[in-house]
Amino acid sequence: MVVENAQEQTARVEAALPADFVENEMSLLHYSRKLFPLLPFKTIDILLVDEIGKIFSSFGADSNVTGRNYYAHAAAEGEFPKIRTIVYRDLHPKSHGNAIGVGHAEFVRSRLVRKMDAKTTRLNSLTAGMPTLAAVPVDYETDREILDAAFSLIGLTPSSRAKIVWIRNTASLRDLECSEAYVEEVNQREDLSVQSGLHPLDFNYNGNLRDFVTEHDECHEVTEMGSQANTLQFPGL
Repeated sequence: MVVENAQEQTARVEAALPADFVENEMSLLHYSRKLFPLLPFKTIDILLVDEIGKIFSSFGADSNVTGRNYYAHAAAEGEFPKIRTIVYRDLHPKSHGNAIGVGHAEFVRSRLVRKMDAKTTRLNSLTAGMPTLAAVPVDYETDREILDAAFSLIGLTPSSRAKIVWIRNTASLRDLECSEAYVEEVNQREDLSVQSGLHPLDFNYNGNLRDFVTEHDECHEVTEMGSQANTLQFPGL
């Protein structure tokens, strides 16, 4: 019996006698569930995802990570994390235009839409029996425009207190950035470590963030320390 981790690497190999097979398999099933990639917070106002694609999940982004296994735009009862707004910023080149799962986001960067092969995306979504996976969300050219729109959806919460998480993709969760609203929680948790202090969002002159929250291209194995978080300040935009 072979168990893989979140990066599709072999995590454990076990042999069992026929009489012990069922019991051992159940034990490995419980073990495998502990290896699922997970975001470290239960509630998120805005999740920024740098890239989606079939190489990360059959739906472009792992719905176990985004908390949207059952509904396209909300978590089911008892499902976590509960994310108000998901933003997809780009499509991985190895997806070759297949943007299946794009319909799970509320907003996308316009560059993702331009890279999308509509015919391929629709065919894959229909094959999966979920045509909404190909539905194109509201798109904007810049990250600043997207965040302005996303902040308008979180009610009376000021942007400085918004709960925002920024990841590269749903297969790379060891390094992430989170907003100031999470600082107290991060400092109290042993499974999280802080890599840097508060810093403002680094918009360029076009109103865009850097392409990737982290420059690591490979998928990370989660260590005993769990996730590492940079903390961001989100002043009024």
